[in-house]
Formats: sequence, C-alpha cells, structure tokens
Amino acid sequence: SFLQGQLHKFWRAGVVNQKTHQDKVGTIIAVTKDSIHIACGENSILEVYEIQEAGSKRKTVAQYLQNNSDLIGKIFRKP
Repeated sequence: SFLQGQLHKFWRAGVVNQKTHQDKVGTIIAVTKDSIHIACGENSILEVYEIQEAGSKRKTVAQYLQNNSDLIGKIFRKP
C-alpha cells in the first residue's frame, strides 16, 4: 500500500472484527505504541505490528513511529 506516495508493506498484522467505524477504507484511525489501526471493509480494522517502507528494513511499529508521527487520518492507497 502507498502512504503519501511511499510504498509500504505490512508484515505482521491481524484483523479486528469487533469494532465499527465509518471511515474510508485505508484510513489510519488509531495509533498505539505497538500498532497502527487501519479501516477496512465490513467494519473490520487491520491492526499492523510490523511495517516496511520502500528501501528500508522491516520495522516494528514502535521503531517506525520514531520517525513517523501524526498518522491518524492519513490514508493508505492501493498500489
């Protein structure tokens, strides 16, 4: 997926079905110290724990957040 024109790969993630949202698919709706929550279809949420930016090594979300902040509301787009 692309975030602000930069390719990202999700390595370790899980789907949470218990939460409802009205956000556009791909929208970052929450960030914790260990995960990024991304709105998906069918009122599900993708909870990402490891992520990789193009040209970079795979990182935990905690490592990724050291250089990336203010993510809530930004949208991952299809390649």
